Amino acid sequence: MLIAAAFVILSTNLNPESWSLSVGGVSRTALVYRPSRGSGKAPIIICFHGHGGNSRYAARAYDFQTQWPEALVVYPQGLPTVSARVDPQGKMPGWQMARLRGNADIELFDALVAKATKEANGDTSRVFIMGHSNGGGFVYTLWAARPDAIAGVASANAAGAMRVSRPLPAFIVVGDKDQLVEPKLQHSSLDTVKALLGSTPEGGRKLSDTVHAYSGKAPLVTYIYDGGHDFQKASVPWMVKFFQSLPKGL
Repeated sequence: MLIAAAFVILSTNLNPESWSLSVGGVSRTALVYRPSRGSGKAPIIICFHGHGGNSRYAARAYDFQTQWPEALVVYPQGLPTVSARVDPQGKMPGWQMARLRGNADIELFDALVAKATKEANGDTSRVFIMGHSNGGGFVYTLWAARPDAIAGVASANAAGAMRVSRPLPAFIVVGDKDQLVEPKLQHSSLDTVKALLGSTPEGGRKLSDTVHAYSGKAPLVTYIYDGGHDFQKASVPWMVKFFQSLPKGL
Protein backbone atom coordinates (compact mmCIF):
# COMPACT_ATOMS: atom_id res chain seq x y z
CA MET A 1 0.00 0.00 0.00
CA LEU A 2 2.80 2.43 0.89
CA ILE A 3 4.65 1.47 -2.29
CA ALA A 4 1.53 2.14 -4.35
CA ALA A 5 1.01 5.51 -2.65
CA ALA A 6 4.62 6.46 -3.28
CA PHE A 7 4.26 5.51 -6.95
CA VAL A 8 1.24 7.79 -7.28
CA ILE A 9 3.25 10.76 -6.03
CA LEU A 10 6.26 9.96 -8.20
CA SER A 11 4.13 9.37 -11.27
CA THR A 12 2.61 12.86 -11.04
CA ASN A 13 6.05 14.49 -11.15
CA LEU A 14 4.95 16.95 -8.45
CA ASN A 15 7.44 18.47 -6.06
CA PRO A 16 5.92 19.81 -2.83
CA GLU A 17 7.27 22.84 -1.02
CA SER A 18 7.69 22.99 2.75
CA TRP A 19 6.29 26.17 4.25
CA SER A 20 7.30 27.39 7.71
CA LEU A 21 5.27 29.99 9.56
CA SER A 22 5.37 31.56 13.01
CA VAL A 23 1.86 31.66 14.44
CA GLY A 24 1.49 33.09 17.91
CA GLY A 25 5.19 32.53 18.50
CA VAL A 26 4.92 28.84 17.58
CA SER A 27 6.64 27.35 14.52
CA ARG A 28 4.11 25.76 12.17
CA THR A 29 4.66 23.91 8.90
CA ALA A 30 2.73 22.83 5.84
CA LEU A 31 3.39 20.75 2.74
CA VAL A 32 2.29 22.69 -0.34
CA TYR A 33 1.73 21.68 -3.97
CA ARG A 34 1.56 24.57 -6.41
CA PRO A 35 -0.69 24.15 -9.46
CA SER A 36 0.80 21.89 -12.12
CA ARG A 37 -1.69 23.07 -14.72
CA GLY A 38 -3.43 26.33 -15.61
CA SER A 39 -2.51 29.97 -15.07
CA GLY A 40 -3.76 32.98 -13.14
CA LYS A 41 -5.05 32.95 -9.60
CA ALA A 42 -5.49 29.42 -8.29
CA PRO A 43 -8.20 28.02 -6.03
CA ILE A 44 -6.81 27.18 -2.60
CA ILE A 45 -7.67 23.93 -0.83
CA ILE A 46 -6.40 23.37 2.71
CA CYS A 47 -6.51 19.71 3.80
CA PHE A 48 -6.38 18.61 7.45
CA HIS A 49 -5.10 15.19 8.53
CA GLY A 50 -6.69 13.13 11.28
CA HIS A 51 -5.47 12.78 14.86
CA GLY A 52 -2.09 11.08 14.89
CA GLY A 53 -1.56 11.79 11.20
CA ASN A 54 0.77 14.20 9.46
CA SER A 55 0.94 16.38 6.37
CA ARG A 56 2.91 13.87 4.28
CA TYR A 57 0.50 11.05 5.02
CA ALA A 58 -2.42 13.34 4.19
CA ALA A 59 -0.82 14.23 0.84
CA ARG A 60 -0.60 10.52 -0.02
CA ALA A 61 -4.06 9.64 1.27
CA TYR A 62 -6.03 12.59 -0.13
CA ASP A 63 -3.94 13.27 -3.26
CA PHE A 64 -5.75 16.47 -4.24
CA GLN A 65 -2.62 17.60 -6.07
CA THR A 66 -3.27 14.89 -8.66
CA GLN A 67 -7.06 15.12 -8.67
CA TRP A 68 -7.11 18.91 -8.99
CA PRO A 69 -3.89 20.02 -10.74
CA GLU A 70 -5.14 23.61 -11.21
CA ALA A 71 -5.40 24.12 -7.43
CA LEU A 72 -2.93 25.27 -4.81
CA VAL A 73 -3.08 22.37 -2.34
CA VAL A 74 -1.96 22.89 1.26
CA TYR A 75 -1.44 20.13 3.85
CA PRO A 76 -0.77 21.72 7.27
CA GLN A 77 0.85 19.85 10.14
CA GLY A 78 -1.06 19.65 13.41
CA LEU A 79 0.31 20.05 16.95
CA PRO A 80 0.07 17.59 19.86
CA THR A 81 -3.58 17.66 20.86
CA VAL A 82 -5.71 15.86 23.42
CA SER A 83 -8.25 13.39 22.10
CA ALA A 84 -10.38 12.00 24.91
CA ARG A 85 -10.93 8.69 23.15
CA VAL A 86 -7.61 7.87 21.49
CA ASP A 87 -5.00 10.21 23.00
CA PRO A 88 -5.97 11.56 26.45
CA GLN A 89 -2.39 12.68 27.15
CA GLY A 90 -2.21 14.70 23.95
CA LYS A 91 1.00 13.22 22.58
CA MET A 92 -0.05 12.96 18.92
CA PRO A 93 -0.69 15.73 16.38
CA GLY A 94 -4.16 16.92 15.64
CA TRP A 95 -6.44 19.94 15.54
CA GLN A 96 -8.35 21.99 18.04
CA MET A 97 -12.01 21.29 18.56
CA ALA A 98 -14.27 24.21 19.49
CA ARG A 99 -12.19 27.12 20.87
CA LEU A 100 -9.37 25.35 22.66
CA ARG A 101 -5.62 26.04 22.68
CA GLY A 102 -6.02 29.77 22.18
CA ASN A 103 -7.36 29.41 18.63
CA ALA A 104 -3.87 28.46 17.45
CA ASP A 105 -5.14 26.36 14.55
CA ILE A 106 -7.67 28.96 13.44
CA GLU A 107 -4.84 31.49 13.38
CA LEU A 108 -2.77 29.01 11.35
CA PHE A 109 -5.58 28.90 8.79
CA ASP A 110 -5.54 32.70 8.60
CA ALA A 111 -1.76 32.72 8.13
CA LEU A 112 -1.86 30.03 5.43
CA VAL A 113 -4.51 31.87 3.42
CA ALA A 114 -2.52 35.10 3.69
CA LYS A 115 0.70 33.39 2.58
CA ALA A 116 -1.02 31.52 -0.24
CA THR A 117 -2.48 34.78 -1.51
CA LYS A 118 0.68 36.85 -1.20
CA GLU A 119 3.31 34.34 -2.27
CA ALA A 120 1.56 31.69 -4.38
CA ASN A 121 -1.08 33.57 -6.38
CA GLY A 122 -3.94 31.98 -4.47
CA ASP A 123 -7.50 33.19 -4.99
CA THR A 124 -9.13 34.32 -1.74
CA SER A 125 -12.58 34.03 -3.32
CA ARG A 126 -12.03 30.28 -3.76
CA VAL A 127 -10.71 28.97 -0.45
CA PHE A 128 -11.88 25.43 0.27
CA ILE A 129 -11.21 23.29 3.33
CA MET A 130 -11.43 19.54 3.87
CA GLY A 131 -10.45 17.07 6.54
CA HIS A 132 -10.94 13.54 7.81
CA SER A 133 -11.77 12.43 11.36
CA ASN A 134 -10.28 15.02 13.77
CA GLY A 135 -9.42 17.04 10.66
CA GLY A 136 -13.05 16.83 9.59
CA GLY A 137 -14.11 18.03 13.02
CA PHE A 138 -11.76 20.97 12.63
CA VAL A 139 -13.43 21.76 9.31
CA TYR A 140 -16.64 22.32 11.31
CA THR A 141 -14.69 24.49 13.78
CA LEU A 142 -13.35 26.64 10.93
CA TRP A 143 -16.78 26.78 9.33
CA ALA A 144 -18.10 28.28 12.58
CA ALA A 145 -15.15 30.63 13.09
CA ARG A 146 -14.29 31.82 9.57
CA PRO A 147 -17.36 31.45 7.31
CA ASP A 148 -16.57 34.69 5.46
CA ALA A 149 -13.18 33.31 4.36
CA ILE A 150 -14.41 29.95 3.03
CA ALA A 151 -16.10 29.14 -0.28
CA GLY A 152 -16.88 25.49 0.49
CA VAL A 153 -16.15 22.67 2.93
CA ALA A 154 -15.72 18.89 2.92
CA SER A 155 -15.82 16.92 6.17
CA ALA A 156 -15.29 13.15 6.35
CA ASN A 157 -16.04 10.78 9.22
CA ALA A 158 -16.46 13.57 11.73
CA ALA A 159 -18.84 15.26 14.15
CA GLY A 160 -19.09 18.76 15.56
CA ALA A 161 -21.44 20.67 13.26
CA MET A 162 -23.56 22.07 16.08
CA ARG A 163 -21.56 25.32 16.14
CA VAL A 164 -21.95 26.28 12.48
CA SER A 165 -24.43 29.08 11.80
CA ARG A 166 -23.86 30.37 8.25
CA PRO A 167 -24.83 28.28 5.22
CA LEU A 168 -21.86 27.21 3.11
CA PRO A 169 -21.61 24.66 0.28
CA ALA A 170 -20.79 21.35 1.95
CA PHE A 171 -19.67 17.85 1.02
CA ILE A 172 -20.17 15.41 3.91
CA VAL A 173 -18.79 11.85 4.09
CA VAL A 174 -20.35 9.37 6.55
CA GLY A 175 -19.21 5.83 7.32
CA ASP A 176 -22.12 3.71 8.53
CA LYS A 177 -19.82 1.13 10.16
CA ASP A 178 -17.29 3.58 11.59
CA GLN A 179 -15.95 2.22 14.90
CA LEU A 180 -14.06 5.38 15.91
CA VAL A 181 -16.51 8.21 15.27
CA GLU A 182 -19.95 6.79 15.94
CA PRO A 183 -22.18 6.81 12.86
CA LYS A 184 -25.04 8.32 14.87
CA LEU A 185 -22.81 11.31 15.69
CA GLN A 186 -21.83 11.68 12.03
CA HIS A 187 -25.47 11.53 10.96
CA SER A 188 -26.42 14.01 13.69
CA SER A 189 -23.89 16.48 12.29
CA LEU A 190 -25.18 15.82 8.78
CA ASP A 191 -28.74 16.50 9.98
CA THR A 192 -27.52 19.78 11.52
CA VAL A 193 -25.96 20.76 8.19
CA LYS A 194 -29.12 19.82 6.28
CA ALA A 195 -31.24 21.94 8.60
CA LEU A 196 -28.87 24.90 8.32
CA LEU A 197 -28.75 24.69 4.54
CA GLY A 198 -32.47 24.04 4.15
CA SER A 199 -31.64 20.97 2.11
CA THR A 200 -34.40 19.35 0.10
CA PRO A 201 -36.01 16.65 2.27
CA GLU A 202 -36.83 14.11 -0.43
CA GLY A 203 -33.55 12.21 -0.13
CA GLY A 204 -31.61 14.21 -2.64
CA ARG A 205 -30.74 13.59 -6.27
CA LYS A 206 -28.90 10.29 -6.68
CA LEU A 207 -25.53 10.67 -8.39
CA SER A 208 -24.29 7.17 -7.50
CA ASP A 209 -25.08 4.44 -4.97
CA THR A 210 -23.20 6.42 -2.31
CA VAL A 211 -23.51 10.03 -3.51
CA HIS A 212 -26.57 12.28 -3.32
CA ALA A 213 -26.96 16.00 -4.08
CA TYR A 214 -29.32 18.40 -2.31
CA SER A 215 -30.41 21.94 -3.13
CA GLY A 216 -31.18 24.65 -0.58
CA LYS A 217 -29.65 27.88 0.72
CA ALA A 218 -26.33 26.35 -0.31
CA PRO A 219 -25.64 23.08 -2.15
CA LEU A 220 -24.95 19.88 -0.22
CA VAL A 221 -23.52 16.59 -1.44
CA THR A 222 -23.39 13.49 0.76
CA TYR A 223 -21.16 10.45 0.37
CA ILE A 224 -22.54 7.73 2.65
CA TYR A 225 -20.89 4.33 2.52
CA ASP A 226 -21.26 1.02 4.32
CA GLY A 227 -17.79 0.89 5.86
CA GLY A 228 -15.43 1.90 8.65
CA HIS A 229 -13.25 4.85 9.58
CA ASP A 230 -10.65 4.63 6.79
CA PHE A 231 -10.58 7.66 4.52
CA GLN A 232 -12.47 6.97 1.30
CA LYS A 233 -10.11 8.02 -1.46
CA ALA A 234 -12.88 7.38 -3.97
CA SER A 235 -14.66 10.40 -2.49
CA VAL A 236 -11.93 12.83 -3.61
CA PRO A 237 -12.94 13.10 -7.30
CA TRP A 238 -16.48 13.83 -6.11
CA MET A 239 -15.19 16.52 -3.75
CA VAL A 240 -13.17 18.11 -6.53
CA LYS A 241 -16.12 18.05 -8.92
CA PHE A 242 -18.28 19.63 -6.21
CA PHE A 243 -15.81 22.42 -5.44
CA GLN A 244 -15.26 23.10 -9.13
CA SER A 245 -19.01 23.41 -9.69
CA LEU A 246 -19.38 26.29 -7.23
CA PRO A 247 -19.65 29.83 -8.61
CA LYS A 248 -16.55 31.91 -7.97
CA GLY A 249 -16.83 34.00 -4.85
CA LEU A 250 -19.85 32.10 -3.46
